[in-house]
Parts: sequence; structure tokens; C-alpha cells
Amino acid sequence: MLQKKTIAFPHVAQGIGGPGSFQTRLEKGLKERGWIVTYGSESYNPDIVLIIGGTKKLFWLFLCKLNNAKVVHRLDGLNWQHKVHWPGYAAWVKSEVREVLVRFIRRYCADSIVYQTNFISGWWLERYGKVDKNISIINNAVDLSEFSANATYDDICVHNEIVCVEGSVRGDPAYHILASIKSWSVSVYGKTTKKDRLSFKAQARDNVKFFGSIPRERVSEVLQNGMIFLNLEIIPPCPNAVIEAMSKGLPIVSYDTGSMRELVGKDAGILIPYKSDPWKLQTPDTENLEKAFKEIFSNYEFYSQNARNRAELLFNIEHMIDKYITVFNLVLMNKNN
Repeated sequence: MLQKKTIAFPHVAQGIGGPGSFQTRLEKGLKERGWIVTYGSESYNPDIVLIIGGTKKLFWLFLCKLNNAKVVHRLDGLNWQHKVHWPGYAAWVKSEVREVLVRFIRRYCADSIVYQTNFISGWWLERYGKVDKNISIINNAVDLSEFSANATYDDICVHNEIVCVEGSVRGDPAYHILASIKSWSVSVYGKTTKKDRLSFKAQARDNVKFFGSIPRERVSEVLQNGMIFLNLEIIPPCPNAVIEAMSKGLPIVSYDTGSMRELVGKDAGILIPYKSDPWKLQTPDTENLEKAFKEIFSNYEFYSQNARNRAELLFNIEHMIDKYITVFNLVLMNKNN
């Protein structure tokens, strides 16, 4: 009888946000394949430790390594917005400390590194150079049966034509983008501040509604009410919500920054030139935003079917889990040699 393999995560998955969604889905798939899943101090002797981004549990991580556990480090994009817009001293320090921890784990603790997109890989390489590790690119993915395609255009009872799902909606440029939309109903899900909401309300944009954060269990339901997904994140590394929307057959409208071209491709939506400098959070060109919505609605079945097809081709959760297991087995093989 084969011995079951054990994987340890530093923390239990969070209820909101992309990293928590990824961990929840990966855990489920690993358990179905016979792996034992543990957290933090529950185990100091796992076969694999998977660090998603960073962790403050460095002492626990060192003990696991002393017990010959192999560390796989899954990396997102770098913190950068706090370097452009001052968020306050506490938030700035938190972002800087988090980045130092992640860089330390990447260089000194990891046996293997997984980047979510080629864009993220290039970003890290340009900023902090190469590391002598096993490197993989594995996109995020979804359960294609849970996020099944919406009904056809003619069958949908339209409630919210444009939908945005974000972990948080942070000031401009996001609010400038939303304020530029005049002809369509937009529903925005994600954490917002009261100050931002009041400021936006003063601009009298009644077509844009804010619904706050939602648990991941409701994302599919929310996307069911939409027809186009508007991505508000500037320089997105690998947004889960975009992949979830494509799986539902929602065409994507986004600025052509970060990983969006890599994820959306040519025909699963429309990517708009930003024109100004997104890295400085400058105001983007919004002239072509509503033109993109009109273009998609004029040929909706084409874009919707391509969105679903691309999700089936690239973002199937079963394929993602198989790729991670391949990475785990590779580092375990090196451990035994």
C-alpha cells in the first residue's frame, strides 16, 4: 500500500480573495487524490510545504525544512501601488515587510517556484533577478462544472449587464473608469471605503451600484446575472475573477495591462489601450470603453463562446491540480536522490 503524501499550508484558506480561492480548490483536489492536508503547527514533518505568497511563520518553515520537507513557493505579483500613492505609514510598512518576507522565502527557502503567469515571472525576474530553483508557470483555474456557461444572449433575463468582482476597489483609476460609464448598468462587488463611495455618489452615477464584498460561494451566482465582466484592476497579475467570468461565458473588457492579454487572448473579450502610464496610476483613456461594450453586445455569441472555450482550454481545475502534483513529485524525487 502506497504511503499517503502530506502537504502543509501555513494558514487555513481565507474566506475572501484570490489566494483563498486558489488554496480551497487545490486542497479539495489534492484530498480527492489521496493527499493529507495540514496547516502550520499541526505538522512539522510534511512531505511538501506550499507557501502562497508569503508567511510570517518562518520558524515553523525552518523546522519543516530541518525535517527534510520540500518547499514550493507560489508567487503572485509584487506590491507596488503603495510606492505610487501614499497609503499611510502603517499600510506602507506592512507592504514593505510583506515584500521582504516573500523575497526571502523565494531566494533562501524555496526548492521550487510556481509563477501564476509569464507576466509575473518576468516581473520578478526584472526586479529581483534569477534564482537557482525549479521554475514552473501554472495559471489559476476553476471548476468548469461549478462555473458553467451562462444561458445564451436571447435567453438571459438581464439584471446587471456589466459586472465587476474584485477583492477590493481602491480609489482611482478604478472610480474614474466607473464614472465614465453612462449607458450601461454596472454592478460592483468588492471591498470599498465609505469615503470612496460617498465621493463617487456625489458624481450622480446611479447606473453604478456597489454591493460590497461577497464570499467565494456566491461568485458564480453573481456572475450569472452579468453579461460582460469589467476588470478594474490595474496591472493584474492573474485575477481569479477574470478566469471565473470567462468560464461562465462572460466576455472580458479590460485595459491591456499586466497579464490580461495572456489570459484573455484575442477573441474572449476586448482589451483597451491604457495610453497613459498605468505604473504611475495615471488616468486611463476611457473614450474606447463604451465602444468595447457596444462591440461585444453587437456580436455577443461570438465573444461569449470564445470566452468559455478559452476557459475550457486553459483554466480547467483538474489540469491545474495535475500540474501542481507534477511539481510536488519532481521536488520529492530530488529529495530522495
